[in-house]
Amino acid sequence: MTLEFIYHQLKNISYEDWQGGITDGIESMTNRLKAEDKVRIFVDNSANFGHQTSSVLLMKRLIDGFGFKGGGKSVTMVYPVKDADATLAKLSLLIKGLDPTNPVGVTYNTVPLKFMTVDQLDKDPLEININYGFTGGADSDPPNFPNMYAEALKVNCFLRLQPYLWSTPQQIQFGNAFKNYEPENLNENADFGGFLQLRGWYVPDEYWTPTNEDWEYYTNATNPGVTADLAYHSQLAYALIKFMDTNANANAIRLMPCYGIKENNQLGMPPDQLLPTVISTALGGSYLTPAKTPAVVVSMNNSMDDQEYLQSIIVSKGGKTFSEIGAGFAVDGAKAEVNNLTEQLSSGKRKRNLESDLDKANRQLANYQRLSNNQQQEFESRRLWLTTRNAQIGVNVLSTRNRGFGEPVTVEELDQVLLNIIQPNIAKPTVLFLELGALPPLLFNYFMFRASFPSVFEGANTTNTVLNQGRCYLRMVNRSIKVDANMYPIPWVKSKGMNAARLRSQRSANAVLNALLSSPTVPSKFVPNITLTTNYIRDFYFPDDTVLPKYYKSTYAFYHDPINDKLALGLSILDQVADSLKIPILLVEEK
Repeated sequence: MTLEFIYHQLKNISYEDWQGGITDGIESMTNRLKAEDKVRIFVDNSANFGHQTSSVLLMKRLIDGFGFKGGGKSVTMVYPVKDADATLAKLSLLIKGLDPTNPVGVTYNTVPLKFMTVDQLDKDPLEININYGFTGGADSDPPNFPNMYAEALKVNCFLRLQPYLWSTPQQIQFGNAFKNYEPENLNENADFGGFLQLRGWYVPDEYWTPTNEDWEYYTNATNPGVTADLAYHSQLAYALIKFMDTNANANAIRLMPCYGIKENNQLGMPPDQLLPTVISTALGGSYLTPAKTPAVVVSMNNSMDDQEYLQSIIVSKGGKTFSEIGAGFAVDGAKAEVNNLTEQLSSGKRKRNLESDLDKANRQLANYQRLSNNQQQEFESRRLWLTTRNAQIGVNVLSTRNRGFGEPVTVEELDQVLLNIIQPNIAKPTVLFLELGALPPLLFNYFMFRASFPSVFEGANTTNTVLNQGRCYLRMVNRSIKVDANMYPIPWVKSKGMNAARLRSQRSANAVLNALLSSPTVPSKFVPNITLTTNYIRDFYFPDDTVLPKYYKSTYAFYHDPINDKLALGLSILDQVADSLKIPILLVEEK
């Protein structure tokens, strides 16, 4: 059966029949996996956690939900030679018990896991050809090696899926006896490929629900994969959650997780034009709550340098950005040039073109003064907005790094600051910015789940998790990437105002990037942009017949339904392909 026929079937049947077809395909592919002894999963070496997270989720779902469990089975996790140590370190945070320095003896739900590079797999005579390989994210596409992953993993069929919204190919590749077949490129079919790209991964609730055992594991630096820094960050994270759950006056704290504000130009703009907007969004949201409830912004990054960090805090309290300071320097430089040329003329020098140079310098000075005046006007507008909202004394900061104003924060200091900001006699609104740093993915996901103001982040994989949680979010996209409304999912429930809610969500997310965006010649537009984001918070968390909560409920209902899972859909298609290739249910090994 060709994929074209499968596409035609999917396009021309009712939703109920389509669901039934997917269910039948999953059941058939589950039977195929039950009959297999081995599968292999490729884990790419992407810079962040996205591809590794998707691939580990895929592995766990094959075992937990699609029949690949029981005696005699094993999964081999295969990764590139380049950055192998870094990939193993990330895997150790996704697979509890994995020691990245000695990755042996690891199991998941009783199924043994093996870890090896592509080269090790290639040279190991015991790693024979098998039927199926998978990935949750793989970026490379050598033009002369179309079945690269299938051949490298020694599998007949390789299902290549990608993280949510990822634009690189989603395919079924072929190896072994079928290596001369052209890959089935799922993205290239106009009727189906884009649909698969918009599909998310179903994420079970336990992926963001840490147990007491999990907290104990990740707060102990002696456990495999848990570094001293990671244990320290996890201890602070636990202290914050414990405070919120046990202090009688802390249940109203608004938690706002943040991820993606790192070193300079991480998202195509400097941190002092981005982090203050996030803090100000929390401050403005707090200002709009009935009791001006305190907010805690928790950053899962702490990699920006000291100068960037300190300037970001200054801006958050009402100071100028480096760009706005630069506008004043431009005026000073132009004044100096005018004074220099004027002095030369007054001294009697008659250097050629001196008068025209002075005229040009005066025009330049007038232009810079005009631009600086515009910058100053916008700055005064922002400062008034921040002053009205108590930013100067209401923005508190703590960090896991020594930022020039004290040692890294301790659990006791965090508890004390939290206790202070919830006191009724403290001027409101107030925000604590906690620069926490990296957390294990399970705890990271838990903070996203506990958010009571929108989480602010970059990354398709984090988006996928938050959609499964039904949480409101503001996704930042690198300014080098074309931003469109597809960054927020289409409303699967057709109802009045739902598409408008999607577009409003995207505009509010863009406003986080735009609020302080400026250069010495272009002033920021802070107030109109910050108004967009704070009103968005008001209408989601304190609704008065607004459609925003309905929009997020509809996306949650769709993306957190296993029948709509990207993996389930991919396995259903893979079953059809395996059937057309006459791959038997009973494993046939090539030797």
